[in-house]
Amino acid sequence: GAPSQGLSGVLAPSIGNLTNIQTVLLQDNNISGNIPSEIGKLSKLQNLDLSNNNFCGQIPTTFSHLKNLEFLRLTGNNLSGEIPASLANLTDLHLM
Repeated sequence: GAPSQGLSGVLAPSIGNLTNIQTVLLQDNNISGNIPSEIGKLSKLQNLDLSNNNFCGQIPTTFSHLKNLEFLRLTGNNLSGEIPASLANLTDLHLM
């Protein structure tokens, strides 16, 4: 994977404004807090890798809006709760 960028802090809800973004690779950093539900606004998102950070809380149910999502990696965090059942509707999705 890509080298760590050494990022810390939280992922701001304003990420939802990046509506043309197709790839978000933030793995192997020190980002904490909840995964912002605003990621669900990124309708063109195909690849989302938030693995190996310090995210906590639940996977946002808004992820079910990501109709073009193909790869989702959330391993190596402190997430809790269940995987939203609505993610089963994303027919192209590969959880890694």
